[in-house]
Amino acid sequence: MSAIPVAPGTALCRIGQMDDPGAQEYHAGASASVLVLREGERVTAYLNRCPHFQIPLNSRPAHFIMAGKGLLMCAYHSAVFRFSDGACVEGPCAGSQLTQVAIRLEGDLVVAA
Repeated sequence: MSAIPVAPGTALCRIGQMDDPGAQEYHAGASASVLVLREGERVTAYLNRCPHFQIPLNSRPAHFIMAGKGLLMCAYHSAVFRFSDGACVEGPCAGSQLTQVAIRLEGDLVVAA
């Protein structure tokens, strides 16, 4: 398992600035980013890295493909992941999961835990 590229206490985004459902990207360095997903009051975070080829899930900055209620699609290989647990439910890496990033909410602010 890879190290999580963001220090605890780092502010990632504000829920009020996200679509519902929606995705927001936090750049954690030159080669890594964190994906924050919102569906209603539920907020989860994962490394922005598809387990199929270890590349970002988005092809353009801050642009993610929603594949249905609570589902996100990799822009490169059409793998589909659930917001709730990061599980790949369809596509070339079915059965694998995104790497979760621990978060906590501080009011409207999503913070790495």
